Amino acid sequence: MTLPDGWVRIGKIVAPHGLAGGLKVYPLTDFPERFLKTEEVALQLPSGPQVCKVEEARLQGSVCIMRLAGICDRTAAEKLRGTFLLVPEDRLVPLPENHYYIYQLMGLDVYTDEGELLGKLADVLPTGGNDVWVVRTEKGEVLLPAIRQVVRKVDLEAKRIVVHLLSGLVD
Repeated sequence: MTLPDGWVRIGKIVAPHGLAGGLKVYPLTDFPERFLKTEEVALQLPSGPQVCKVEEARLQGSVCIMRLAGICDRTAAEKLRGTFLLVPEDRLVPLPENHYYIYQLMGLDVYTDEGELLGKLADVLPTGGNDVWVVRTEKGEVLLPAIRQVVRKVDLEAKRIVVHLLSGLVD
């Protein structure tokens, strides 16, 4: 299902929790504590985003347990399994300078610092130490470490990224 313009996924309902309509949500954010302060979320439904009031939220290990207004029993909760939770872009947690949300980078043109079009950013792989960017080129995929020595400039307005190719990164 295509993400509606202006909305960002922050979680995915993975299972019902309990008998009274609780939801087990897997966070899709680096800021899972945001669920504790969020008053409303939207369900990504085929008919479009449906805004729901958050009645309760608590973190439990790597998931968030939530109760949303209108979801009153396990059957209703089960029907939402696999549904994404959305928030408007303007409610995202602000990031420090030169940090970006993955959705902002996806699909941007990637150029070398010599001006050559390398390809488009197709995926971001978290690896623990640093992310690895997957750039789709005419010859296949190139994996670039998202480190200062490689990523020279991200220009969201121009929809382009400039990278410096270290020796051995591209055949």
